[in-house]
Amino acid sequence: MAIQPVDKWIICFSGYGQTDKFHTGISSLEDASYRTCASPTVRVELHGWQADIDYLADRITDRPIGINNPVVIIIAYSWGVATALDLIEELRRRGYDVAILFSSDGISRGPIPWLSFRSLLGPQITLIIPDNVLRVGIWRQKTPGLRNLQGSRIILQDADKTKYIQPPSISSTTTHSSMDENKDFRRLALEFSCPQMAQTLRNP
Repeated sequence: MAIQPVDKWIICFSGYGQTDKFHTGISSLEDASYRTCASPTVRVELHGWQADIDYLADRITDRPIGINNPVVIIIAYSWGVATALDLIEELRRRGYDVAILFSSDGISRGPIPWLSFRSLLGPQITLIIPDNVLRVGIWRQKTPGLRNLQGSRIILQDADKTKYIQPPSISSTTTHSSMDENKDFRRLALEFSCPQMAQTLRNP
């Protein structure tokens, strides 16, 4: 009996320092999606920002010939957004689209992140969303202060192809460390990735 392929992937990328020891906004989104939406054909996974992108892309694209490509939804925060963009670019090279990307205060990083000043210069560095992303939601906080990182600028490679779920940049006065807990980010991420769970939240 042939194994039924995965038709939908909900992939969550956490930020720097968000290890398995802590329950974060991203891990709570993964938990909520998994409890309600996971099935033999719907895969829900949580990965750190240092995930093996080639291996993950191999898993997503390992499908029988003649079977439609899966729906890929990515939810990412901070350094996890840069990782998500790496995965999206790898999927683009393989001819796959990403249905939705939800980005919460994405921050660029250099080849050796822990030795790089690029993260400290978040607003001065631009992250580019590849043109194989069909819809995107962007949250970017602008809380002033030397001790608070600010998300990098994000632009679309093809503004005519990729549609915004909300206006181009959702500003928040929440600090960077709390952006993955943003209620609007959580609500819309669940509404589009796992409608069953969003309905439960609306009608407790």
